Amino acid sequence: MDVLAIGAHPDDCELFMGGTLAKLADRGYRVAVADLTRGELASRGTAETRRKEAEQAAAILGLAERFSLDLGDGRIGLDPEHRTQVVRLLRDQRPTVVFAHGPDDRHPDHERASRLAREACFFANVEGFETGQERFRSAALIEFVGNTVGSPPTPSFVVPISETYSRKIEALRAYESQFYNPELDGPDTWISSRAYFEHIEAWARYWGSLIGENYGEVFCYRGLLAVGDPVAVFKEMGAKGG
Repeated sequence: MDVLAIGAHPDDCELFMGGTLAKLADRGYRVAVADLTRGELASRGTAETRRKEAEQAAAILGLAERFSLDLGDGRIGLDPEHRTQVVRLLRDQRPTVVFAHGPDDRHPDHERASRLAREACFFANVEGFETGQERFRSAALIEFVGNTVGSPPTPSFVVPISETYSRKIEALRAYESQFYNPELDGPDTWISSRAYFEHIEAWARYWGSLIGENYGEVFCYRGLLAVGDPVAVFKEMGAKGG
């Protein structure tokens, strides 16, 4: 697998990096999403509903695979076995790049999922962490920015998604039980409100505006990025007005 995005719940990866997932899939990379839970504690919909919605969203984005680890909504990272399950997935799929939640997120599951992914990426390369598989180290763990409390973290880079933004929105609308849908009865929640859907576009437009694009998605990388050819990198940025 070239790319593995790890989200706490079905719809998290679509919400925070759906445009990037579609873009990478369009470029021929094998892209997968791993949902750590079935989203069974959601105020709206059921776990079975979310499963069907997730399958539809995966097809829209062009995902090669979608995994569900079923670690328990609201209980991510509270059992040592959870780390082992993620390590097994990493060693089995051997993704070049892993994406996961950042630590500064208002949802406890997202915060714990961030730590779980980071620990699993570390122990996947530890010989003594026994799972019956060969150890493995991905090239990078990159964090997507979610529903932060207060100001978002300073990003490491922004991915332009103008050409795939409509697919991101289409994938989110596949989750009819979760996001704004005036035709569906259910308890009012922040993410099911019209305001939240407008919020999604506002952030995409904001991040895109910083790089001269209509839409963008933002990511953080904990470390220095090695630039082998600064001339080529900045020449491309200059051509786009960045």
